[in-house]
Amino acid sequence: MRATGNTPIVAGIAALWAAYFVLGTTVSRVLDRIAGDVVATKTRGLIPDAERFFHTSLRETALIATAILIAVVVLRLASAAMKRCEFTAPGRYLALAVSCFVCLNGLFAVAGTTTIFWVSGYLAYPNYKQAFFNTNKALLENSLAMTKVVIAGSSQGHSQFDAGLLNRSYYPDVQFANLSYAGSSAWDLRLTLGQYANLQPDYVVTYISIMNLYDTNPGGSRIIPLITWSTWPDVLEYRRDGYIEREDVFHAALSLAFPAFKLRRSLDLSIFGPLAEKGFARPRMAAPQPVVRRPGASRYADRYELGEGSRYQRAAFKAFLERNIAAQVQPVVVVGQVNPALERAVDPAIMADFRRFVIELQRDYESSVTFVEREELQHGIADYDDYMHISNDERRRFTQQFADLMDGVFRPR
Repeated sequence: MRATGNTPIVAGIAALWAAYFVLGTTVSRVLDRIAGDVVATKTRGLIPDAERFFHTSLRETALIATAILIAVVVLRLASAAMKRCEFTAPGRYLALAVSCFVCLNGLFAVAGTTTIFWVSGYLAYPNYKQAFFNTNKALLENSLAMTKVVIAGSSQGHSQFDAGLLNRSYYPDVQFANLSYAGSSAWDLRLTLGQYANLQPDYVVTYISIMNLYDTNPGGSRIIPLITWSTWPDVLEYRRDGYIEREDVFHAALSLAFPAFKLRRSLDLSIFGPLAEKGFARPRMAAPQPVVRRPGASRYADRYELGEGSRYQRAAFKAFLERNIAAQVQPVVVVGQVNPALERAVDPAIMADFRRFVIELQRDYESSVTFVEREELQHGIADYDDYMHISNDERRRFTQQFADLMDGVFRPR
């Protein structure tokens, strides 16, 4: 490299990392004293150790800056190579565009592995489920807690467990990460396992109800943020069995090949917050067909059915338990519910089948799975915001009861 070209950039990278290694610990301690309580409050307890978070963020900032500077060097070298090869104007612009596209995806790939990227998105728009999921995952990955616990499930798992409250109760002995992803069925838990397997958690907690096993209306697009290369065979199996569409597989492949495709919404929300969400709403292209709806809980009860789909989901849940056991992750199954009003409206055969399935699980996995089914963890009609998700006040009560109940399991004396 010429001294007037890329050498200053390389020197800048070296200086950046030297500053991190020399000053990183001191700066993170100062930031902890100044803003540690603010960070803990803003993230609702998801960050139990602000000093470590700041230290990790400084390292990741240096990493992202390094990736940007390397991209600049690559683009400069590509431009110089095209000049030497005497590319014509259209070919040169096309080659530069391809180089920029590759560098952009490289930057997204690096950013997507960092805690600071996801925490920024979560703080800008806490309701965005991909940012919440990956914030929890990244924080657990960098945790120094002796015991790590993952919560895996659907929007019910998100509604039931307050990971911040659990962290305040257990940290530094135990750290929790709520990796429940709205829209997930029992089969999707296999994809979630692919996300946390490399973190080597000690326990995985999952909340099951008829919502996970008998819902006939899951959407394929929900799987894109959960897919990794290790779970690609599961996606192909799901398509082969007819539970997702061909276009969902295509979009899943795009998300793996091009990180910018997978993370574009997260970047939008990190920058623009809730304003960006308005841009995701698609206008209706045609007037909807009239639908005759039954009142109240009966309208939602129609979503739940017995049949091949529910058998498939029950088998998938067993496979999820067995994969965790094989990976030496202790499953904890909380036998849950939906709103009692909805349970009364659902076909009694479904409720009976769910009860039989729970008994079957308890029999088959008696020695390898911890089952939690206690009266104090049950909810009444007034505890729900809708037919499936409890209120924030009830969530705190449930979480505290769960924390007290499991204290001897997660933190043995």
